[in-house]
Amino acid sequence: DDLLVRGDERKVALRGAADGLVPDDVRTADKKAVQYGTYVSRELDRLARRAGFKRRMENHVERYVESLLTG
Repeated sequence: DDLLVRGDERKVALRGAADGLVPDDVRTADKKAVQYGTYVSRELDRLARRAGFKRRMENHVERYVESLLTG
């Protein structure tokens, strides 16, 4: 669909709607998942390991976050 993808450009409609409202360098920037762009994934892994959740445990980060939520 032309509103989603045009050649190598993705999110065509969203980027077009943001034209004039958002700086061009932000509007045209490549999409990057937040966990990689902000190192959230790495930091959560570090915090989980510090709290005793080892990488060899299945879903160690998920278990760490659940432990925080459930107390």
